Amino acid sequence: MSHRFPGPEAANVDLLAIQDLEQHAEQLAAIVASSHDAIISKTLDGVIRTWNASAERLFGYRADEAIGRPITLIVPPEWCDEERMILNRIRSGHRVDPFETERVAKDGRSVRVLLSVSPVRNAHGAVVGAAKIALEVTERHETELRMRETQRQLAQEAHALLTLSEWSSRLWQCPSLEEGLRQMLDAVIALLGADMGNVQLLEGPLLRMAASRGFDQSFLDFFASVSADDDCGCGRALRTRERVVIEDIDADEAYAPYRSMAHASGYCSVVHAAGHR
Repeated sequence: MSHRFPGPEAANVDLLAIQDLEQHAEQLAAIVASSHDAIISKTLDGVIRTWNASAERLFGYRADEAIGRPITLIVPPEWCDEERMILNRIRSGHRVDPFETERVAKDGRSVRVLLSVSPVRNAHGAVVGAAKIALEVTERHETELRMRETQRQLAQEAHALLTLSEWSSRLWQCPSLEEGLRQMLDAVIALLGADMGNVQLLEGPLLRMAASRGFDQSFLDFFASVSADDDCGCGRALRTRERVVIEDIDADEAYAPYRSMAHASGYCSVVHAAGHR
């Protein structure tokens, strides 16, 4: 019985194949290390195995701080169920298509990411872990939120203008100026979602109370007349001829002389719009 042993040619072929595999592995490692996306691998139990430089930049943890720790290190508590579902899908051999979600950085900052996850298989094809790619989309997400908020405000303002336009035409049908001002005030309070309001008319150098809703008599007496020298909201609006917003009367130093009346009347912020003659 004779045996044939591999010749030097076969040995050279095997050596070249090993070198190719090593070179390929080095190229893959270089791609992962230099990627602008955060690339993380983890075990099927959710333990971090690799953590590239972009993951360090995005989440704030160095590789030696992250590797060996559970992936929940960067998962907000309210999103832990999502992470469990991801691992269950990976265990079954399925990838997770890109989707937007929230993660948390080392400094506690919320990070919006576009996340995709794929199973990692060994040489026998068995799933042994997961590789995830995270692309930060926080800025895009915030831009979209600002755009939606701007659109909401524009729609709200358009509705307000239409309503006020309708009310201006209805004022001609009111039996008196006082009744017209009261109806207009009711419309403005409803549009702004305010709790109370008043209308003051300019008589000479002074603003005088013409209509009010929600205020008691002590407030009406206190602000019966206001000049441009006063630092209450309506006085500032008269002085500047511009809209005045005081979001917190307790934080506004100039409003100090009027705070006790404000507290007694039950309001903590004011908006004053100046009309033009």
